This record gives sequence, structure tokens and C-alpha cells, in this order.
Amino acid sequence: SFSGKEFKLSTSQSTSIGFAFGGIADLAGKRIVYSKRLKALKTAMDSANKYIDTLTKLLIQDNKILIGTITTLRDQYLSQINGTRSHCDSTGRFILTMQAAKFMDDVTKTEQNLTSIDQALEKLPAAHKAIRLSLDSSQKAVPALKAFIAEAKSLGPIYSNIYK
Repeated sequence: SFSGKEFKLSTSQSTSIGFAFGGIADLAGKRIVYSKRLKALKTAMDSANKYIDTLTKLLIQDNKILIGTITTLRDQYLSQINGTRSHCDSTGRFILTMQAAKFMDDVTKTEQNLTSIDQALEKLPAAHKAIRLSLDSSQKAVPALKAFIAEAKSLGPIYSNIYK
């Protein structure tokens, strides 16, 4: 009873109220789950931040070592080619020159590719930090993320050429 009066609902009214309460409970549950997921994501991103910085620096350092090694090998190869050319006839010199040109083209492309990879890697920590900060505010991580995505997209042809 309700204030001494009997309070009755029709089946459709009961169903509507049940759906309304179910919807409210579902919405509250989803909000709680979202909040917990967001908190877990923030925690994971915070703990990954220093590793992303370290990994990025190590990869860039490795690429610089690779470029140095490639430069040394290039110089040694060209020295051998120049020494060998003097003992060849004109056809042999032409063949060696063509091989050296192809080799130099490959070396140049490899150095450019490693430099492009470094440029993309340099943008990764800033993009990660901007995304993480955007989780705490209405501020968007779009500029840093766009810069990183543009660099990453530019690497697509590099990787497709590697796997050919």
C-alpha cells in the first residue's frame, strides 16, 4: 500500500519501470567498467613511458652504429673496386663501375631509410606522452599523434621494399 491506498501497476508499466532500472544499472555498470579500464590504461601508459623513452634511444643509437658500419663497409668496398679496376680492360672497368653504382645506390637508400626510421622514432615518446596526457583532460593528442603517424606512414615503402 501507498499512504494507505493500494498502489498497483499494470504489466506494461512494471515492464517499463523494470527496463528503466535495468538501463540505469547497465549504464552505471558500464561507467564503472570504463572508469576502471581508463585507470588501468593510465597506469600502464605511465609505467611504459620510461621504457618507450629508453627503447627509442637504444634503437636510434643502434641505427647510428649501423650507419657507421655501413659507411666503413662502403669505403672498404670502394677501395677494393678502385684497386681492381686498374687491372681490368675497359669492359671489366665498366662492369665494376656498374656494380659499384648499384652498391652505392643500395647504401644510400639504406642510410636514408635508417635516418627516416630515426625521425619516426624520435616522435614516438612525444606522441605517447600526448596520448597519456589527453586521458586526463579534454586536451587532444592530435598534433603529436599526427606527426608520429605521418612519419610511420612514410616508412611503409621502406618495409615493403625490405620484404620483396
